[in-house]
Amino acid sequence: AEEEEKKEGEEEIEHHETVLYDRILPVMTQPFDLTTHLKEGNPLCCAWEETIGLDERLQSFMKHRYLFVFEVMDFIHTRENAKASLKHLTKHNGWRKIAWAFLRPNKDDANGGGYVRTGQKLRLQLYKYKNFWFWQKGRHLQRRDTCDAWHQWRARAWKPYKATLSVTIQGVARPPERLVQQRAFMPWEREEGESELAMTMRKKEFQDKRQANPQQEGALDKTRLGKKWIGATGKWCRVPNSPMHKLETDYRGCFVLAFSTFGTFLACAVAGHRRYKIRIFNVANGSEVKTLDGHYEIVYDMQWGMEREEILSGLEEALAGKQREEEKGAGVGGLSKEEEEGGDQADKTAQMGPLLVSASADTTARVWNVEDASLVASCHHPSYVYAARFCPGPDGVKGETQLEKAMSACQYVVTGCYDSNLRLWDVRAETVGDSAHAQIIKLVEGHLSHINSVVLDTNMTKLYSADGAGVIRVWSLARHSFDLIKEVEEPEVKGDAINCLRLDRSGKHLVLLARDNMVRMMDTERWQVTHRFSGLRSSLHQIRCDLSPDGKFLMSGSEDGQVFVWNTDTGEQDTSVPRERMPHLRGLVTDVAWNPAERIIACCSFSRKHPVIVQKYERDADVMAVEEMAEDEVRDVLQGQFSELAEAFKRMDKSGDGKLQLDEFRDGVMSLESDVTEMQIFRMFKTIAGGTDEIELDEFIRRFAPAGTAEEIRTNTAIEKARRRHSQTRDATTRKTATLGLLEELSDTRRRPRVDGGGVGEPTNSGHRRQLPPISST
Repeated sequence: AEEEEKKEGEEEIEHHETVLYDRILPVMTQPFDLTTHLKEGNPLCCAWEETIGLDERLQSFMKHRYLFVFEVMDFIHTRENAKASLKHLTKHNGWRKIAWAFLRPNKDDANGGGYVRTGQKLRLQLYKYKNFWFWQKGRHLQRRDTCDAWHQWRARAWKPYKATLSVTIQGVARPPERLVQQRAFMPWEREEGESELAMTMRKKEFQDKRQANPQQEGALDKTRLGKKWIGATGKWCRVPNSPMHKLETDYRGCFVLAFSTFGTFLACAVAGHRRYKIRIFNVANGSEVKTLDGHYEIVYDMQWGMEREEILSGLEEALAGKQREEEKGAGVGGLSKEEEEGGDQADKTAQMGPLLVSASADTTARVWNVEDASLVASCHHPSYVYAARFCPGPDGVKGETQLEKAMSACQYVVTGCYDSNLRLWDVRAETVGDSAHAQIIKLVEGHLSHINSVVLDTNMTKLYSADGAGVIRVWSLARHSFDLIKEVEEPEVKGDAINCLRLDRSGKHLVLLARDNMVRMMDTERWQVTHRFSGLRSSLHQIRCDLSPDGKFLMSGSEDGQVFVWNTDTGEQDTSVPRERMPHLRGLVTDVAWNPAERIIACCSFSRKHPVIVQKYERDADVMAVEEMAEDEVRDVLQGQFSELAEAFKRMDKSGDGKLQLDEFRDGVMSLESDVTEMQIFRMFKTIAGGTDEIELDEFIRRFAPAGTAEEIRTNTAIEKARRRHSQTRDATTRKTATLGLLEELSDTRRRPRVDGGGVGEPTNSGHRRQLPPISST
């Protein structure tokens, strides 16, 4: 047995000698938090103390000219001054290169005898990174699949740091395969979702529920409020104004939301202490129907695929078409083999539930079957995944029935990663298999910074992607070519990370939310900014926005806990719902979502145990859509108060044109100190104004005041005007008479001669002269 093992080891070494590999895939350590060690008096020292396992034989490295390369790197964090660090952000695909080192485990002689001391600590010199001029860059420097430290070593222009890196190389026996509860970091580790005790308790709970409700086993609660999109029924969007649900999250709250295609379900990516789950709620009753457990880090993006109603409607169309064909071909017995296989495929599709794709910081994008909470496909990336969207096949969305179209629209997935690349994945069941590992179809390069958001148009023929440098790229999805159609570099957002992209149903307006406290709407034909929406705060964190189904409203979260709604036609904030009726969350509002079928919105906060707030629209609470009050009811409410009301309205009419707005009318009625409620005031104003937004005072008195009130008000008004005119005239006449008398007196004084005593005489009523003071020459 020992001889056989020795022989197998020699064969494996011979295999390594025969097949020389260019490189071995890199392994990354856990990040070292340097801020906790930067204290006064402490030396600058980073200690990882980690074991990096390479699943290779140590003897193979001693026989060939291998080179171990070490790189010390750091993430480039997005800050407010991102424009200044744009050059560093795009230079190394989001990494900040700090230092590098190398180790050669063997000599260059013919025998290849290794001189490395295994099992002992080795000190490696750290070197600086060198910038190459364009004429120094050969083909080996232009390859993006090799590390930069290899190019630095090959250039032979080494600039040492005053620092070293201590490593130890040692050959160890391959450990047996073991189960781990968290992520697998070593080749001999296998991931296990939960501990044995927790798994046993969960299985027992599931069995108890199945025995209690055998008919409802694994079924989704598909209770719905409506059946069609609100635009199809003629009910356009309104801003929700009343609370509906408070959905429970987890210890750290919720980060991302997503409504299903028909608005039946709401997916909430909640964050716990260690696990990050996706909870599925029924929108109608607020009950939790499913939990998708599988991510190990925060979930950044989610999107729903086809929903159960779409599949069933498509299946009904397929069966109806099949029945018509059978009626036409009556007399032809039996079904062909192709028809039977098609029927089996339709049955399998009917059993499939709605699909959901999620992108996470655990370097995976996962496709879920929500019907049974199972994993359909998993897409593994080299770094964080920020965006994920379903994508049709090479021929686009095709099919005659709704079933075929829905299936063709969810066959592939496009993801945006931290490494600045787009990836296309095949997530079809026949290609994924039992392993659930999706195959990558295409790697699309072009962005110079990490990709934060991806969106497709309604026809799924174009893809829009935005990165951390403020650049938007438009790609063609025809035949999965990913040809670049347009690169948009808006000067206003250049250097600022774009958090979110949203496209309306027509595909003519693109909404982008950047980290400069501003949301912009661009025209996709001229690529110019048409509207700017301000008021929110989005300079530090990942904040997302959403458009209403009809495109008339834009809603966004904010870092100050508020939810903002703007009118996309005017660019101003919507005032149909008072601020006190809008949701106010604790902490920052990371995501908002608009239900595609109902007048319902949802918003979440990434703060401790904060619930997801769901609001709905109620007509009774809408001050601008309340029913009108009958005219007799208006007369009864204001009976005996029309004279005082007319006086109050005159005081409120600041413009003096005899017309009142809603605020002036409300203040005038409230000044009477009556028992009239605010809702009654709004109803009265709607009745009096009719279809306009203002009322005329004379028309209001003529229509609703009792008989004789109008004449009394006019008489009082005329008397008041006459008194005011008389007072003004009397005051003016008195002042005019006094002025004329003084001027006449002064002129007479100058014409008359002086008399004895130095005075001027003036005849009085008694015939005597009254002495006046002398007038000086000046």
